[in-house]
Amino acid sequence: MVVKQIKQKQSDGEEIVLDIGAKAENIETDSDHQFVTAAEKEALSTGSEAAQSASEKIGSTGDTGGGTSAGTVMAKLNKLISDLATHTSRWTNTRAGYIDTINTNAKNSADRIGSTGDTGGSSSAGTVMGKLNKIISDLASHAASWTSTRAGYIDTIKSDVAANKTNVSAIKTSTDKIGSTGDTGGSVTAGSIFGKLNKLVSDLTTHMSRWTSTRAEYIDAINNSTETNNTASASGTLSQKMSHLIDLVGNKGTVKSVQRGTAPPLLIHGTVKRTGYEGSSSNPTVEYFAIDRSKDVTIIQNQIEISEVNPSKCVVIIDGVAGMAIGYNVGCMDTLNIPIVSGLNETTLTLRTSIQAATKFTDHGSGGYRAESSTDTFRFSMEALVDDENYLGVLGNLGDVKDGDEVDIPPDFVVSWQVIEFY
Repeated sequence: MVVKQIKQKQSDGEEIVLDIGAKAENIETDSDHQFVTAAEKEALSTGSEAAQSASEKIGSTGDTGGGTSAGTVMAKLNKLISDLATHTSRWTNTRAGYIDTINTNAKNSADRIGSTGDTGGSSSAGTVMGKLNKIISDLASHAASWTSTRAGYIDTIKSDVAANKTNVSAIKTSTDKIGSTGDTGGSVTAGSIFGKLNKLVSDLTTHMSRWTSTRAEYIDAINNSTETNNTASASGTLSQKMSHLIDLVGNKGTVKSVQRGTAPPLLIHGTVKRTGYEGSSSNPTVEYFAIDRSKDVTIIQNQIEISEVNPSKCVVIIDGVAGMAIGYNVGCMDTLNIPIVSGLNETTLTLRTSIQAATKFTDHGSGGYRAESSTDTFRFSMEALVDDENYLGVLGNLGDVKDGDEVDIPPDFVVSWQVIEFY
């Protein structure tokens, strides 16, 4: 159908515009006479294509697939209608009642909202205003704490993350490190991640299979045995036995330490005299010394250094004597020179014999040395040390010792001693 407009002038001079329509099939045209011009035909053709395009966008009544970025107008409308129907079906009277309840609570609970200056807001207490004021206060405190320095920490973290991005990518792309679900051979030094996890799962399963109720009862028994009980008992729980041990250590004289050794009970103190030399007399290579028998010979107590002890809680045991060439005159069967504990302090054990310290001895010739003012027949035999009639034994090369020096010489017998300290 093609519609054309014509103008007609009325008798009164008024012009009117009328539409005349005709079907194209009823119109005869030639090159000189055309009802529709070529330009009008082109316009009609273009309009028809636009109408067709618009029709396609509108779609059909039953179209589906409508969305925010796809579908015809009809599909979008159908989607809206479907969603609205679903929403309406869910908007039950019960849920509508919730709105009424909220409305009622809002109207009738002004105290829940509170006043502008309310305080005391928290996650479990306070009015709406109190909670809001708490949030505002905390936010202000947080903002004040958010200094440029701390902001710099975030920048540093960002830089560190960027620096590690390559490593993360390497881990992501190295699937051989992750492995496959069934991997085996995992250990602390080998295997893929799955292999290690499977090892853990296997070991944990084995452990759990061994963790029986019977063994669990062992733990209960240990717990019961270790329950605190300060009543000392040698046959009670672990706590009672520990109390028993503490009682023994603290109150029953348990041994705290034992120190032992061997030493001579006395020392022979005398004056040395050179008895010989090698090389020249003025510049000898070796010198020999002996105790000068013409000078006094005395006995001194032997003091033995020990680790610190409490003397009042100690016992000293003299186990015996080894070697008796010096100490008593075998031929005359004189009194046995028994070793005796002379003293004990925190760090020193002092030994002596039945001859008191600093007792002088005088030369009795072949009878040896006899103690002056002695009330017994004890004689100190020198037979083992006598070198000649003038000197008491050859001492050998004594290094820096020279004529007239005083020295201490142990006899050729020792005693075995023990110092036992108790708690």
